[in-house]
Amino acid sequence: MRWLQQRHGYCCGRHSSIYFPVEHYPAQTTQTALALMPGTYKAYVTDAIGCQDSIQVLVMAVPLAINFTSMHVYYDYNGTPTVTWTSDDDQHCRFYDVERSNDGKTFAAAGRVLANGKGMYQFADAAAPLGKDLFYRIKATEFDGTVSYSRIIRLKSATTETEWTVYPTLFKQALYLQLSGATEQRITVSIYNNEGRLAYQKNINLEKGTQLITLDEVATLPAGLYLVRIGAAETLQMQSFKVVKTN
Repeated sequence: MRWLQQRHGYCCGRHSSIYFPVEHYPAQTTQTALALMPGTYKAYVTDAIGCQDSIQVLVMAVPLAINFTSMHVYYDYNGTPTVTWTSDDDQHCRFYDVERSNDGKTFAAAGRVLANGKGMYQFADAAAPLGKDLFYRIKATEFDGTVSYSRIIRLKSATTETEWTVYPTLFKQALYLQLSGATEQRITVSIYNNEGRLAYQKNINLEKGTQLITLDEVATLPAGLYLVRIGAAETLQMQSFKVVKTN
């Protein structure tokens, strides 16, 4: 008979050892008794003079905390704070609460995402206040009520002194961008067609003050509805404009 693990106890008034026989362990024999699945097992007790007895051993499940492997917070193309995260083996997780704070100390729930067992999640905080720094963390709740928290990430305010305008709404030959800013910055102009595909993109270095930029290249775009997005990486500002190309 092979034995998995020895523990000490008493039998017949003498010091004895407790062994877990292989045939009473419903798993591979290469594992130790510490890896037993939850349930009731029979253990045999043998002392130094051969006195034998048996006892029942109850193995309880010990919940493990959710392990957050990554977490990112950023502004999406519409300027909405967005939280993404991944976690290891969250089959036992029921749901995730995205929590927001203005000071990094007192948090309140911003939204809830049900666990999918795949460990990859995203949440857009459309109700987030504007013009101030925000702090985010994730609260994971398991089926047995166990709670785990991610680290805290700070998202800096996207408020700037920049003003952007795109015109005309109906265009045929060119689009005009009126761009004003308090500092020099680099922006990216992206134009998407009605199917969401990128149709045109251009990087522009802006000087302090107001500039008028002409986009003559858009004259070759097919007629239809387009979305113009202007973004600045330094300030995290993003604005979108809808325009229509005519024949």
